[in-house]
Amino acid sequence: MLIILSLADILFEIGLNAALPLSKICLERSLLLYEFNVVRSKTYSFDRNNKIERVKEVLFRFSSR
Repeated sequence: MLIILSLADILFEIGLNAALPLSKICLERSLLLYEFNVVRSKTYSFDRNNKIERVKEVLFRFSSR
């Protein structure tokens, strides 16, 4: 699971710093990986849930353009 979270974090950072459409693609992929980890993990993580909410906020801003 650590590898999945690391990949999600990397995609998240790329998504925040890249130009469209790469930014949106990376953020969507990071969201999928974070949510996959929520389903598979037996431990609740405030940090992970904060990242999920942040990704959703950024993607919402993209969709409202």
